[in-house]
Amino acid sequence: LKKLDTEAGSTGTPNGLATPLLIDEDADFKVDYIYAGDLEGNMWKFDVSDSNTSNWDIAWTPGGTPTPLFTAASDQPNTSQPQASFHPDNREGFMVYFGTGKYLEINDNQSSGQTTQAFYGIWDKNDATTPSISISGDLLEQTITNQYAEDFDTDGDDIDDETYTLRDVSDHLIDWDSHLGWHL
Repeated sequence: LKKLDTEAGSTGTPNGLATPLLIDEDADFKVDYIYAGDLEGNMWKFDVSDSNTSNWDIAWTPGGTPTPLFTAASDQPNTSQPQASFHPDNREGFMVYFGTGKYLEINDNQSSGQTTQAFYGIWDKNDATTPSISISGDLLEQTITNQYAEDFDTDGDDIDDETYTLRDVSDHLIDWDSHLGWHL
């Protein structure tokens, strides 16, 4: 066991990590990287690939300061486990996918007065370069173009018995030479 401190949060504004995602990059049945979001909107990457636990650390600590892979917009906490895949164009690294928002406090589920949340697909190049990903400059924006209700037969009796809200999403073509992911 080893304690890794992100240094995010304080006694007055405590922080916490969501369920982590464990990555075994080389399929040797040993975890190499761990991704986890926090209540401050950070997506952290922990490097536990070394067999010596004293070398385990937050993936980027320039000047000794822990740096997240990405920080979401203000008031966008990460409270669910992220998901990851290899890059869709077979480039180095991983794509890390996560949505923001929380249902932890008394007023989190009110229908009005809530902060807009987002869904992100962030490219972790998995190199030594400290990330500095900006939402407006590095991420391609996708949007919900239409929202509608659709009825479905969910029990196979040929009668629609459930109504679901569906959304159409834009499909702007991403340029991986200038973008480090996308946000919705």
